[in-house]
Amino acid sequence: MRALKTSTALATVLAAAISASVAGTVALQWSPATGASGYRVFYGTAAGNKLTAELRKHILIAADVIAAAKAGDKAKLADAQARWRSNANDIAALLASVNPRYWTAARMKAEMSKHLALTTQEAVARLQGRWAADVAAYDQVQHHILHMSDLLADGLVKQFPDRFENAG
Repeated sequence: MRALKTSTALATVLAAAISASVAGTVALQWSPATGASGYRVFYGTAAGNKLTAELRKHILIAADVIAAAKAGDKAKLADAQARWRSNANDIAALLASVNPRYWTAARMKAEMSKHLALTTQEAVARLQGRWAADVAAYDQVQHHILHMSDLLADGLVKQFPDRFENAG
């Protein structure tokens, strides 16, 4: 999952630096299917395919957010941000649906919301050319991404302790 979340952050940075369509294409090659393949092992093909679809949407919508922001189109930006929040909630609900004990709906929604907020801070700093703030925001995004990865991994190990050696 660490690679999965890192690719969203990198796609956002790329989108701010180059065309959104190119960044979206690069991001799609990095991780949604790869990240969901591990998910499939535990939750099945249908759930893995659903997660892959939602993660692809997540990255493509992030590119839409950046493109609208770069163009100064407030209406498109508001629409893209609303779609991004809705998609983040869908990802949170999907995760909670397969592991409700360790990935509660409220916790997943809060983590995804924080992910969007931090990623937005990073993108805004980059678009405004505030490079020190961009670097600081990237560090925050990275820290949170690793936190989310650990949270998801811990929940997986707790849900399936017999499938992990030395789990406890």
